[in-house]
Amino acid sequence: MSLWPRIAEILAPAEADRELAGRLLAELRADGLVSDTQSALAAAPDAALALFYAILSSERSSQSPVREVRDASWALRADFCHVNVRACGVGARPGTFLQAAKILPALGVRAVHLAPFHPCHFEVIYAIESPAMVDRRLADPRLAASGLGAREQLRAFVEACHLLRVAVGYDLVPHLAQYARTVLERPELFRWIALADDRRALEEGLDPESIGSRATRLELASRVRDVVAGVKERAAVADLEADPDDAAETERVERAYYAAIRALIDRGLWPLLSHAWNGVGLPEFHRYDREGNYPVFRYRSESGEDVGEAAYSVVTPFAFHDGLPPNRRPDPARPPERNEEAVEYFSRVFDLWRDGFGFDFVRIDSVDHVLDSTLDEAGRYPVSDRPTPEVLRSVSSRIRADGRAPAIAVLAERMGQEFEAYAGMGFDLTLGSDMLRRVDRPLLEDAFALSDRIAAAPAHARKASVCFALDTHDTGSPRLWGQPLAALMGRERLALRRFVARFSSCGSGRRPLYETMGFRDRSTGLYEATIAVRNLDWRDDAAFSALCARIDRLRERFGTFLEGAWLAERMAADGLAWWFLRGRDPGRFLVAVASLETADGRDLDRIAIPLGGDPMVQHEGRVWDFSDLEGAALCVRGELRVEGLRFLEFRLYELRQAFY
Repeated sequence: MSLWPRIAEILAPAEADRELAGRLLAELRADGLVSDTQSALAAAPDAALALFYAILSSERSSQSPVREVRDASWALRADFCHVNVRACGVGARPGTFLQAAKILPALGVRAVHLAPFHPCHFEVIYAIESPAMVDRRLADPRLAASGLGAREQLRAFVEACHLLRVAVGYDLVPHLAQYARTVLERPELFRWIALADDRRALEEGLDPESIGSRATRLELASRVRDVVAGVKERAAVADLEADPDDAAETERVERAYYAAIRALIDRGLWPLLSHAWNGVGLPEFHRYDREGNYPVFRYRSESGEDVGEAAYSVVTPFAFHDGLPPNRRPDPARPPERNEEAVEYFSRVFDLWRDGFGFDFVRIDSVDHVLDSTLDEAGRYPVSDRPTPEVLRSVSSRIRADGRAPAIAVLAERMGQEFEAYAGMGFDLTLGSDMLRRVDRPLLEDAFALSDRIAAAPAHARKASVCFALDTHDTGSPRLWGQPLAALMGRERLALRRFVARFSSCGSGRRPLYETMGFRDRSTGLYEATIAVRNLDWRDDAAFSALCARIDRLRERFGTFLEGAWLAERMAADGLAWWFLRGRDPGRFLVAVASLETADGRDLDRIAIPLGGDPMVQHEGRVWDFSDLEGAALCVRGELRVEGLRFLEFRLYELRQAFY
């Protein structure tokens, strides 16, 4: 039974809410996408959108749109949008699942990728307290007061996605907050250190070489269990990962959780932090910061270089392997041993969200460097604390319930093009690296070559692809662009990026588009919302949002043709690229033309593109500059003449051979 009629009843829509809900429904039924921007919907009345979904639930099934498919290949035909629920608020109002559901009709994609929605430490959403909990701060308080807690509101969000025929997934992260609830409840899945009473060194009997051993992990985990069990017994709390709706019980669990952390720190028991992405082995205890009351670790690369600036200083990794030494590669003669218990737990976390909430896919985070982090070509033995290809193969298989849920898609957070290697680990998609590049000649050449590679993959291999990422949640990080792309690149470059993403691949070489919430109306602040409790800076650029919609709708108009098409003739030069998309009908084809980024920013006055074949054959068709969806009629013979193409502009031509 749908949750939305009850939500609408709680929020009590007024007449104005009914009018807005009716308009949105009419637009959705007619076009599959509403005309409002994401910014406008985020600011719209809650009751109107609740009524929108309540009515929709009476007209449509809330079953997942991919529930009945036979495999995960649906993900290769979908497009994705990253949504951070916490950032969906407006003004002083925080983000909630209700707020996130409000923007869904304006996303224009077939799959929503949710950022972590779990309770977290230090306001960093990837410093997760428990991968089995829902952050109650993401619950709308009015709905919670009426008996719909955070978990039910998450279910309503998933239902909203499915009502819109959108698949939904989330991030599975191979590390947790240093003193996460899961780390305390399952200490044997992680590595620990024990400090001497004076905190100047490891306690007597421990040394850096032993920290990574199985014996030390289990011995320290046993001590942690005893400490935590004592705190829980005194507090009359059974489980620190309990997620009760009762406020008094919640407060009791919270007090016990932080008392357990305090007790472990007092005894010098600390989870070992994650190594830097370019480090080897495990971090090594260096000293104790008495002012801040925490241990400081050394992080070294294979060459001995200090790589501490690239370290994640607030998270601890699952101990997928034992036998890793401090800050150096393991000895191949004594390779690390797999910790099956940690692999099993990490693999089964998704069961809850797949079976209990109806999630359709998962993106595994922090797997960007697994290919260069193994001792052996088979990918069995790690050189650091990251998961290996062998572990990820096991994880992806178990995520699909060992063959019983084959339609569950698995994405990799990999900024690269090695889709073949990741497909071998069970991944359907990698993220790609286009968000880190400008739309210039090298990018177009690489895009053409990558689409060709994807199309040419052997039929017997697992079919996989690479997303064309317009943006990601962390491009604003100082380690990447340092600014949001919407602020850095402006309308023209963002529109060109979207056009290339939509039309530079097709058929069996298709690359799904990946974007972020707010990208369509040039909103900013997503990276900042990942590391702090804050909302997106909603820009509400309606003109740009409409341009994005026109590009997307034209892509959908040619959807059937493009499914069976391939990239044919193409040319990429400094400042200009054009390419043909041909299909089964030899007399019909598309030509995409784009003015690319250059340092001098020059316009292109006249371009002649040979059509091939008999120069006397006439072609008729239309051209779109995306100022509207009607386009303009044209008739050409021998060559396609493109005139007046200004810097960063683009056009799409549909041509058919004329027969008289």
